[in-house]
Amino acid sequence: MTSTSETDPPSIPIPPPSITQHPKEILDHCERLEMTLGTSLSPPPLLMETQMAILLYLGDTIHAHHLWQRWKRQQQQLDQRQTSSAASTEENQSTTGIMTTFGAICNAMIQRDSITAFSLLLSANPGALLFPADIANAYRARLLFDEWNRVYTQISLSSNDGIMMKRLGFESHQHVLDFIQSYVITTGKPSCWELLREENSVQLVKSK
Repeated sequence: MTSTSETDPPSIPIPPPSITQHPKEILDHCERLEMTLGTSLSPPPLLMETQMAILLYLGDTIHAHHLWQRWKRQQQQLDQRQTSSAASTEENQSTTGIMTTFGAICNAMIQRDSITAFSLLLSANPGALLFPADIANAYRARLLFDEWNRVYTQISLSSNDGIMMKRLGFESHQHVLDFIQSYVITTGKPSCWELLREENSVQLVKSK
């Protein structure tokens, strides 16, 4: 006899209270739920919006763009049918605003237009987007790492003593960069960036 826990998806509300804890598991749950429902049943409200928020939080702009295109096609089909009631039309307009803004944010990230992306994320009215602060913080952490990666790569190419690498107990600069990426993106702690800047200054002095 198969237990219920082996067949039923975990009880995760959509949208969840937070996307910072176990975002990939929540995303998998959303995708399984969407596949299970198919086209015969109405999906839970904000299902695709939740998926979009998590993909942008994770920085997966390619899949986010594909999801937005799929949503756009569904919206066009819905507009053609024009069978929604007045209440559902009002709800559809609300979710349309969320996905339209998410699509613009995704496009800005792909174009490396961080000013526009942050403007859309941080200027949204309360309730107008899902998890805008979490998405902005994760995006900021990725940008900081990209900038640090660029600066540190330049330093490591001109320095032979590897002060930072030795102090952190790694055998290569790549191990250092992998560690920094994992730490900054998963914690988003500003103190980590300050530490890296201090290490950067030490290595610059030692390399002179």
